[in-house]
Amino acid sequence: MSSTTSNPDELTLRDKNLETNAITFMIEGKEVIKMTKDGFYYFGEHVKDPFEVYIRFHEYLKANNI
Repeated sequence: MSSTTSNPDELTLRDKNLETNAITFMIEGKEVIKMTKDGFYYFGEHVKDPFEVYIRFHEYLKANNI
């Protein structure tokens, strides 16, 4: 299911390298939200206001009946 590489800062899950210093929310294999020390990202776009990420994500969920 999951495996680690020789680098302790890398994690591979289902053949995808993931950052271990970030929190990532994915839907159907797509990165939707990522939180890093540099800030918040929504579909790869840096968003300055974390509340804006919430608003966009909420709209995405409603639009896709999730």
